[in-house]
Formats: sequence, structure tokens, C-alpha cells
Amino acid sequence: MKDVAVLSSGEKIANPQHLRRSARRLTHAQRNLARTQKGSKNREQARLQVAREPARIADQRLAGLHQLTTRLMRENQVLCVESLTVKHLVRNHTLAKAISDVGWGERVRQVEYKANWYGRTGRTRAKIDRWYPSANVPNAVTTAGRCSTLCHWTCASGPVLNVASGMIGMSTPPRPFLPWGSR
Repeated sequence: MKDVAVLSSGEKIANPQHLRRSARRLTHAQRNLARTQKGSKNREQARLQVAREPARIADQRLAGLHQLTTRLMRENQVLCVESLTVKHLVRNHTLAKAISDVGWGERVRQVEYKANWYGRTGRTRAKIDRWYPSANVPNAVTTAGRCSTLCHWTCASGPVLNVASGMIGMSTPPRPFLPWGSR
């Protein structure tokens, strides 16, 4: 996974890959634990070092997600989030570690509670249905509302940015009906 998020402005937020960067330190600590003698004081210290490492990785991930979601909430009026089922995506053994390292579920949870915290509801944090074919529909068609045929489109700015800008048109809920005279 190269990017954590792609904004409709074209900005791509890179994936920090906390687990991948700290994997060497974790394996080194586990190897040191395996070499120590059972019942020794050095084993207890090595065990604490191994226990500290996953907590450190989790803290790094959580701090990065808090900084990202706070920045997104402050800079943007509308946040459109694709509701992916992370639980099912993690079943793929080749992508499971990368998907877990990004923290999609936690990011959506933080966006939701920060939207309520900042007093933004409704249009601010629109969720897109997971069955919506966002990768197949161009942004010009989605803002119009309908797509007659689903086929692969090419965009000059790239397919990921095309999806990001196309989501804006499909995710915003319609305005409430106001009778004439009441504005």
C-alpha cells in the first residue's frame, strides 16, 4: 500500500508503514529472548523488551492517525469515506499485514467521532456504499448522477485520483426538501 488516502485536490498522503519499519527491531528482540536462559533476570528484561515493541508500533500508528484525521477535519468541508469491510479484506493473506498496518477501520472511527466533536454532521462525513463501483466510473459521469454502462475508463490524472474526485459526486446526500417560502 503506497498511499493512505488520496484527496480530491490530487494530494496523496503516503503510508508511513510503521510495522514494516519496526519489524527488524521486533525480530531482533524476539531472537534475544529466545537465546536467554529460562528463569533468569536477563530473560525477564528481554521479555519486557519484546512486549514493549508492539505497543510502541501501535502508539506510532495511533498518533499518525490522530494527526491525519485532525488535519483532514480542519482543512476540508466534506469528507467522503468508502465503507470497506476491513474484516473481510484482512482474510487475504497477501494483503493482511499491509491493510492492518494502514489502520482503515480506526481512521473511519476517528473521522466519525471528530466530525461529531467539531459539530459537523450529515454532509461532512458521507459514507459511500461498499458495492459502489468507484474504480469503474469516471468522475464526469458520477457528478452527473448516473452511468449507463460500467467499463474501465482512463483519466489523465490517474485512476486513483479519478476515483477520489468521482466519490464526491456520489456521496453527498441530496438536500432536504424545503417547501416554497421557507428558506
